Amino acid sequence: MHNVVIKGTGVYLPSNKVYNNFFEEHFNKIGLPVTGLMNHLGRRKRYLASENETSLTMAIEAAKNLISKQKISVCQPDMIVFVSDIPEYLFPTNALKIVNALEKSVIQEKAKDHCSHGDCQPVTARVPTGDCHVR
Repeated sequence: MHNVVIKGTGVYLPSNKVYNNFFEEHFNKIGLPVTGLMNHLGRRKRYLASENETSLTMAIEAAKNLISKQKISVCQPDMIVFVSDIPEYLFPTNALKIVNALEKSVIQEKAKDHCSHGDCQPVTARVPTGDCHVR
């Protein structure tokens, strides 16, 4: 039997931070007081996604955070786990979309490095499926 070891996690929070009074004012306008509920939930602030952010785009940013924080290659994790109440896709799995986005960001970085030396020829890159995949 093999053991599972979680070596790290990544986090992303949207930049739109709101406090309880944001919700209290909103619901008070429609005659629904929520102060008691907000106090009961025990949180003072929450983060709201912008219009162009989805559970998947935020998961991609969290994965990038993990890779940066752990100082690892995109190809090193054996598995990416994505859990959401509101997944962007049911099929294919969102984890596959995250891996594809990470691989694409690596290709873009390599192209940017290539062009920064003044020798900007068209770059075609492909991540070999044998070297970088979810196991």
